[in-house]
Amino acid sequence: MFPYHLFYILFQQKRGKSFTAVIHCLCFLLLGFFTHANAAQKIATPHFSILFDKGGAGSAERVANTFETIYKPVSKTLGVYPRSIRVILNNESAILNACFTPLLRYISLYTLYHSDPYFVGNTDWLSMVCIHEFRHAVQHSIQYHSTPIWLRPIYFWVNVIAVCGVNSFFLEGDAVGIETALSKSGRGRLPGWEKTYKANLLERGQASLSRQLFGSLKHDMESEYHIGYYFTTHIRRKYGANAIQSIFEKTVQSLPYFGFYHAIKKVTKKSILQVYKDMNQELLLGWQKQLEGLKITPATQLTIKKPNDSFDYINPFIDKSGNLIACKKGIGLRDQLAQVKIAPTASKKTAASLGKDKTIFHFIHDSGLPPAAFAIGEGCSAWLEGCQHPWKRNQQTTRLQYYDFKKRKRRTLIANNRYAALVMSPTTHQLVAVESDKSGKHLLVVLETKSGKVVKKIDNPDEGYYLTPVGLVKTIS
Repeated sequence: MFPYHLFYILFQQKRGKSFTAVIHCLCFLLLGFFTHANAAQKIATPHFSILFDKGGAGSAERVANTFETIYKPVSKTLGVYPRSIRVILNNESAILNACFTPLLRYISLYTLYHSDPYFVGNTDWLSMVCIHEFRHAVQHSIQYHSTPIWLRPIYFWVNVIAVCGVNSFFLEGDAVGIETALSKSGRGRLPGWEKTYKANLLERGQASLSRQLFGSLKHDMESEYHIGYYFTTHIRRKYGANAIQSIFEKTVQSLPYFGFYHAIKKVTKKSILQVYKDMNQELLLGWQKQLEGLKITPATQLTIKKPNDSFDYINPFIDKSGNLIACKKGIGLRDQLAQVKIAPTASKKTAASLGKDKTIFHFIHDSGLPPAAFAIGEGCSAWLEGCQHPWKRNQQTTRLQYYDFKKRKRRTLIANNRYAALVMSPTTHQLVAVESDKSGKHLLVVLETKSGKVVKKIDNPDEGYYLTPVGLVKTIS
């Protein structure tokens, strides 16, 4: 308060308040600058500039080699080779993502590995995101070079291209297609990738394009990545490999905002709704053929959903008393750990006879982490929980949480870590986690369940990534 009174004496009241506000703003700006400023290092290649923090040299060299290797193959199908691009490696945050920023033309990569085998498959995570994000850079480049010169300042300096350019679902679908074609597996080849879209199409028929793009509060709908992948793949198969390039070029040469829809019609001679209908018809015929002669494997159904229920059970566990415990997630439902109500015998299985699941606890933060980040054992549970930094928007930490069923208490074992996958030993005395450190090395870490204390770290000389440590738990414990 002393500076405020001093400024009030020296200046008039209004000027004093304004001056104080300016001083406060400068202090916060300087604080933000010094907390974000790191000793950045750089690797320059013919087409990329890799910026990284101290300790991330190994990951930076690998990323630089990957980008140079994929530069021509990723650019070839659109006929444009982008000029030099900056790549910023972030080894501080626990975000499982990467992004291309078109306005400043740089790619941000977060070096923490993704631990979901149903999302990554057997593809290396960093290689996959390098292909995907660089494809976005190529897409931006072809739109820039195809735009009339007099429109470029409006479209690209003010970022109007985000509204007037190619639709985002088409951009993401094209990137997933290239990622699938140029990687070992890619998301487009994974059975889990098509699961929801396939089930919806076979059971409910074609959904409207608007519902597919904007989602539904009634049924599970796949993201724009899925619809975009199927849409661009259908166009490549039916109208040729150059059709995608033509759509990008004609979009920015036509009327603003409506250019994408006009480009689809010029290239395919059909409206976007008709192409969407043809795409679904092609998928439906292929998936129906897969069902011919298919024998259903006998199984015991433990739960029955009502017609309007839209939720999933993840990581089910049956304790010694026969109780079924699982993570429960769905539309209009807070993420929770629940004791699942098991259905009656086969002769009495009706939705009306089912009771509600018993909620054990709700997750405080959105549990956007993969299923491998949850571990359930006899009388307890542990999980990894993402937590946003108070003022650093792009920095996220991961907390290791523990819950005791008998005491009904939740506590944080480790407030800040770089664990990606987690599993509990059969005795529940120990946890095994996969850690990716800031230098890019992957280790197995054994911890005490109740305290979170690190018992030992298992070296990984080959520096390969452990997708999940489940198979190693019995050996370690």
